[in-house]
Amino acid sequence: MAAQPNASTSPIIERDASAPFAYLSTPLAALDLQPGLVSCAQFCQHVQSLAQYLPEHPYAINLCENRYLFTVVFCAVLVRSQTNLLPPNKANNTLLSLAEQHPSYVIHDGSLEYSLTNNTPKVDLSQLVPGLAPFTSTSLPRVTNHHIAAICFTSGSTGQSQPIVKTWGTLSAANHHNARFMLSDLSQTTYQIATVPGQHMWGLETTVLMPLVADTVMSDAKPFYPSDIAGLAAQLPKPRLLVSAPIHLRALVNAGLALPACERILCATAPLPQVLASQVEHSLQGKVAEVYGCSEMGSMAVRFTAESQTWRLFDAFALNQLQTGHSQATASHIDQSVVLGDFLELVDEHHFRLTGRTDDVVNIAGKRGSLAEINRILLQYEGLEDGVAFLPPNKKRLAALVILKPGHTTQGLADYFREHIDPAFVPRPMVAVPQLPRSENGKLSHKAVLDCYQRTRPT
Repeated sequence: MAAQPNASTSPIIERDASAPFAYLSTPLAALDLQPGLVSCAQFCQHVQSLAQYLPEHPYAINLCENRYLFTVVFCAVLVRSQTNLLPPNKANNTLLSLAEQHPSYVIHDGSLEYSLTNNTPKVDLSQLVPGLAPFTSTSLPRVTNHHIAAICFTSGSTGQSQPIVKTWGTLSAANHHNARFMLSDLSQTTYQIATVPGQHMWGLETTVLMPLVADTVMSDAKPFYPSDIAGLAAQLPKPRLLVSAPIHLRALVNAGLALPACERILCATAPLPQVLASQVEHSLQGKVAEVYGCSEMGSMAVRFTAESQTWRLFDAFALNQLQTGHSQATASHIDQSVVLGDFLELVDEHHFRLTGRTDDVVNIAGKRGSLAEINRILLQYEGLEDGVAFLPPNKKRLAALVILKPGHTTQGLADYFREHIDPAFVPRPMVAVPQLPRSENGKLSHKAVLDCYQRTRPT
């Protein structure tokens, strides 16, 4: 199915037509599909069929919740030489703002209600009855490398979410780098389970784009609860691949369920404690590969966290230490360099260690401390389900929002902290909350944390 090399274009899919591409856990009326396997040839037919149906607008706000439909839409948009808009969230004001800035249409699968009140055209794939017209071709056209395939957005974890332009050339090249360094030692067709959404960079690269080039079968589902993850895994053949985030892996381990084996677990979006990585490997009988990256550069390094704290940089990337102490990243497939938000210790040209974030140093009572290190210690407390330590505005002490396991108290957590850090950095207050305002990717934005603190702090 792969086309001949061409410097100015790249193929959308590079898999054998008969190879399995996706596993569907639910019927899809728009494509006249029942649960089960979908081949690469069928996927190409679905993309071509949908491409004929799309409105004549240069941008598509892709809101499909079903991962397979999201991928079909993403590629159909490319076939039509349009651009995917992948908003940072699905709040109505966010969608309205996006639609006002770009001549676009909204396409979704009916799983959520969108109350956009402007004249933005809307395509609901769940209402396509009896479905799309069949298309017989089992190949897809090549896409020019300079075509803007998607506009993604930063997570907003440290401030306002910012747009990131991704050309097809960049995404296509990244796809090959990612498959090589994340999956190179897996020799068989791997069946994928993902707890993260495909709309954001981590899920987009690994669960939507990677199956276009790697011998990986995506699943259309996005299981949330540990029992759902275990149930979906039990439906899939071995070997299995789990794509997740630390918060989801922590919940999976804490659930204490008997879990089907996963040969590889890919994890990103937040630091993964080494203890948790070891627990996950024991529970899932597989190796945890933690991936480092950022929205601007995509995935760029990997480490097997249970064994080592040193990162292996992908070959396409290079790091340069600036006089300020910051590190600048460049890549052969990305036009612009990026100054990273982490302090790095460069071991050699292919390896580095993280030593802290550039924005996480706090001064308390004349002492300097690292928020990243304080949060690492917090997350290792055995009585914790989830938590975050932070410095509220105009305050001289840290605070924390925590979810404690039954039988544990904030006093017990404070005692634990005093055994591990200077008393000046023990958060006060520690506010017990029912849940943290994490995004679907498991991330916490600074604004969401402060808003939650304002609502729940003691008066």
